[in-house]
Amino acid sequence: MGYSNKLNTRASTYKVIINTLKHLPDTRLDAAYGLSGLVFLYGVRYTLRKVEQKARNPIIKRIAFFATTLRTAFVIIFLTVFSWVHLRGMAVADYDISILKTVPSGFQHVGTPNLDTKLFGLIAPQLPVSTIILLLEHIGMSSPFQSHRAQADAESPLQLLRNLSDASTTTKFAQTKNLSPSESRT
Repeated sequence: MGYSNKLNTRASTYKVIINTLKHLPDTRLDAAYGLSGLVFLYGVRYTLRKVEQKARNPIIKRIAFFATTLRTAFVIIFLTVFSWVHLRGMAVADYDISILKTVPSGFQHVGTPNLDTKLFGLIAPQLPVSTIILLLEHIGMSSPFQSHRAQADAESPLQLLRNLSDASTTTKFAQTKNLSPSESRT
């Protein structure tokens, strides 16, 4: 709304609501762009979900799905064009909405990253915990995708970790495929 510096947003919820309503006359024109974008996003989402649910034709369902996916791009394009039309005849000092005036071109600091050995020393103690969390997330994410036809094996991430830690993985793979270890590396 453009007046967040005039009230304490960390106060109790009822105080924030009361102070927000008190400062409604201080609302800037920027809020009109933001609120109209939000109304458009939620309106289009609601409408296209209803269209997708009620449509019997799969082509209509597909069009509604892709339109729902692209609605953010539509809002960005629409509000950019609308703000350009709104500010077209004004001097930069007289703009009544906030915009990003100068956009830097390209990457400014391109190059290879500098790897600090101290960083590796700080990360190393956290690797076992990170591996366990990654394992739990993998198992948690695979559970919803299980169906009666395909069962996700909760042991598969553990088997992968065992195989990665085993130095003779390449040799075992080659033996199961009847290859020599040098052929399996190519």
